[in-house]
Amino acid sequence: MMKTKMCCKNIKLSKNKSIEIQLDLFPTDDSTIFQCEFRVNQKTDHAGIGLFLKIYKFVYFHIQFYDHRHWDWKNRCWERT
Repeated sequence: MMKTKMCCKNIKLSKNKSIEIQLDLFPTDDSTIFQCEFRVNQKTDHAGIGLFLKIYKFVYFHIQFYDHRHWDWKNRCWERT
């Protein structure tokens, strides 16, 4: 059985923005051969854009550009940092 291996790198670009790159190698019972997601989020916690890939049962990769701040739903603005 293959052990889980993970590599993750966070690069802070500014006070509130970062890029995260992650690669995981782990076995699953999932029958997925290939999955690709592109996400764009705004006015939510950790808003940003991201690309997520899953390749044949054991490779997971993502890269995302995101905001560290949380969204204040009551006041409809970013929480102060």
